[in-house]
Amino acid sequence: MNRRVLLLRLDAIGDFILFTSALPHLRQLFRDDKITLVVHPNVAPLANNCPYVDEVWHVDPERYATDSVYVEQVARHFGSNFDVVVNTMYSRTWQSDDIAARTHAPVKIGFACLDNDGSREIRTQDQALYTTLVSSPEEWMFEIERYRLLLNALGMPPDAESLKPVYWLRDEESAWADKYIANTFPDKKFAVLSPGAGFDIRYWSNESFAAVADWINEKYRMNVVITGSAKDKTLAQGIQKFSKQKLYDLIGESSLNQFAALVGRASLFVGTESAGFHFAWTSGIPTVGIFGGGHFGRFTPSVPHARIVHVPMDCYRCYWHCIYDEIKCINSITPEMVKAEIENVMNVQQVGKQ
Repeated sequence: MNRRVLLLRLDAIGDFILFTSALPHLRQLFRDDKITLVVHPNVAPLANNCPYVDEVWHVDPERYATDSVYVEQVARHFGSNFDVVVNTMYSRTWQSDDIAARTHAPVKIGFACLDNDGSREIRTQDQALYTTLVSSPEEWMFEIERYRLLLNALGMPPDAESLKPVYWLRDEESAWADKYIANTFPDKKFAVLSPGAGFDIRYWSNESFAAVADWINEKYRMNVVITGSAKDKTLAQGIQKFSKQKLYDLIGESSLNQFAALVGRASLFVGTESAGFHFAWTSGIPTVGIFGGGHFGRFTPSVPHARIVHVPMDCYRCYWHCIYDEIKCINSITPEMVKAEIENVMNVQQVGKQ
């Protein structure tokens, strides 16, 4: 191994899933080098299974912002240990820029971010840290296309079909999902409902989720399991309150990777803009996502088995700085709209089987 390469990726789980599309190409680009991938602690269980890097470290951006002792520990860990740093986050954070600077790597590569999310001034200042900046032709484009631009800039242009997200599971994680399904859904037919989101304003109503869950059960004869992290427990309880059937509650009962394994085996996924949505469409199962306008276009795949339910508004792409007293782009979505898209993706699946 000739060089020490650091890949910075400090954002959320869903962002990381999309970024996995670039990892095989980055491994090929740095095939003789030692690659260290740095991720958010929430992402570490998934990243630890990645076959395209040599080691995985994690840094907590929230702690980095408040704990000076932690910052010094991170700085000692990173300082003078790398020859190349690639900040793979289009929406660079000041924490990721600060870590890139503290490595003292002679080669630093990052995006020239166009976001108008309130951090543009500091990002513009920090761009001076980078020896190579990757520009985008427009502010709003699908995130995976950003990685195409990055790889092009690094001299590794991917072919049209090769940028596809993927996730990696251990045998025991897959076995956990198989055992749960065998014990709970003997016919192996079930739908996953994922009501949680990165932050509260992206939540859809419990009553609407319950109406969709009951309709799925009646129309497709599928049981419905609600999944998510422990902080979403009250959502499951609220949905069950409005539902006419028994909903299987797995919120907080599985690890991240077990959750991913379960989603990949489902007959249908319905949920908000979240990690679960990206696990689902990456797995190839029928997927319906309930989306608002805050970042519309950046995280919306265009594949036959995934549908986005949304209500276009003039204030779209607000970075979730809503101008209304309620989140109208989410609250305007009706159960009927979601049911229609479920029928669409289920029909696509049936056509694919013929």
